[in-house]
Amino acid sequence: MGLQMDSRVYAFFIQEACHEGNIQEAGTYLKLMTSAGLKPTKPIFESILCGYAKLGLSSQVESTKELMSKLGYWPSSYGYAKLMAAFAEIGEGEQVLDLLNQASDLNMITKPDPDQ
Repeated sequence: MGLQMDSRVYAFFIQEACHEGNIQEAGTYLKLMTSAGLKPTKPIFESILCGYAKLGLSSQVESTKELMSKLGYWPSSYGYAKLMAAFAEIGEGEQVLDLLNQASDLNMITKPDPDQ
């Protein structure tokens, strides 16, 4: 009895590869997943988005957000939060602030009140 490769298993492998900064491995799993006729889910795309962010690949972040938008996966409050965390992890404070403002403008999140 082997491992049943369903979307949850692929999602796990993709998430772990992205977390480790191995976007090529994540891409391999994504190709295998789609070749098996499985549709990538919103959390899978969010993991890939964060993987690109952690590697400082801003153009790939933007193109992934565009694809997610076409699929109805972007914008999302959880996606913004994960992306801000990824940029914060690599010390990209400006990116975090830009995303915070974008998310706030879309009423996805509430910015903290600096006076409180």
